[in-house]
Amino acid sequence: MDAIHSLQLILRNAFKDIETLDRSTKAINTKLSDLKIEGMQELEAVTSEMVRLIETATVPILAVDVDGLINGWNTKIAELTGLPVDKAIGRHLLTLVEDSSTDTVRKMLYLALQGKEEQNIHFEIKTHGSKSDSGPLSLVVNACASRDLRESVVGVCFVAQDITGQKIVMDKFTRIEGDYKAIVQNPNPLIPPIFGTDEFGWCSEWNPAMTKLSGWTREEVIDKMLLGEATELGVEQKQLLHTSAQCQRQLSKVLDDSDFDSIIDGYLDLEMVEFRLHEVLIASMSQVMTKSNARGIRMVNDVAEEIVNETLYGDSLRLQQALADFLLISVNYTQTGGQVIVAASLTKDQLGQSIHLAHLELRISHSGGGVPEELLNQMFGSDGDASEEGISLFISRKLLKLMNGDVQYLREAGKSTFIISVELAATHKLRT
Repeated sequence: MDAIHSLQLILRNAFKDIETLDRSTKAINTKLSDLKIEGMQELEAVTSEMVRLIETATVPILAVDVDGLINGWNTKIAELTGLPVDKAIGRHLLTLVEDSSTDTVRKMLYLALQGKEEQNIHFEIKTHGSKSDSGPLSLVVNACASRDLRESVVGVCFVAQDITGQKIVMDKFTRIEGDYKAIVQNPNPLIPPIFGTDEFGWCSEWNPAMTKLSGWTREEVIDKMLLGEATELGVEQKQLLHTSAQCQRQLSKVLDDSDFDSIIDGYLDLEMVEFRLHEVLIASMSQVMTKSNARGIRMVNDVAEEIVNETLYGDSLRLQQALADFLLISVNYTQTGGQVIVAASLTKDQLGQSIHLAHLELRISHSGGGVPEELLNQMFGSDGDASEEGISLFISRKLLKLMNGDVQYLREAGKSTFIISVELAATHKLRT
């Protein structure tokens, strides 16, 4: 950018030099001069168009002189930072970047002024005015040294890419990953047995509770094939292993949900797997048992045996995710010493000789004053300023909608109930 502006000045000075030429010289070289002027006019037109393209580019572009003072600040960088061009010009670049990025930018600037152009350098730049509340801007930039006609470096131009959105997602993932590891490896006896495998069945995670349950240490099982090992465990231990695996798979699903638009807009691909409601209920309720036990809240599974043993087809992990969320909210707003009751009903419409459309209704009732109206509004998307609980409820409701279902909240004397409905596929036989 700096070099292009310099080129314009050089061209304009060239015009002035032509005007001051001796008249006799101009008379002799009229034809040649006309050709030169026409060429320079064409070159200046091209240069002006290049400047216009840079100033209106959809990516952030800025430039500095040899002293590090801003002499180029395009419309996009002004829009993203909230700092207009007239406020940016003349300021030192280092005063505009975050303190954590000062050393990085200083080194990049120094090297560029020596003619060494670095690529894909990440730094954060401050925001101003109305943009200041959104925090610093994360940029990945390529440095390009601006040179004069003698090939001397006279400044540096930075062409950037705004990665603020991606950084927010990655920071969230890092926090979740840290929380996940802190939970999994916590020796607290309240943490349930948790293990994980890769897609080939090799063990990738084994927490202290699993060591206590199985007698195998983490070092003995990590990177080992677990297939068939669980046959040495009892029925209760196998159930714990299965529940832990289901919870781990659910967590992996949540961690993979970087594109929330696919859930919100209703185009997320759902799985179609065979499962029993018993598996989903146990895995969902296990996720709130620690909190409910700590507060003396009684968890009651009041679903009839013929329903929990029904063979169903659908996305069991997404159903499990939604149920766990509604159970957690119910526990959170149940008074100490209260109770949470899960009940269900199932009706089927025959679609063929052996396939039915199953209408599953789950009722999660809890004692106490109930969930605040503000939080329910967030669940239904009618409150723009949503809390973490509100966003979680909103996502869970969207998952139910993807299953041709929904959720309602009923307040009664002394208790309140989440009424959850979904459509699944079912066979006409009960599983034995």
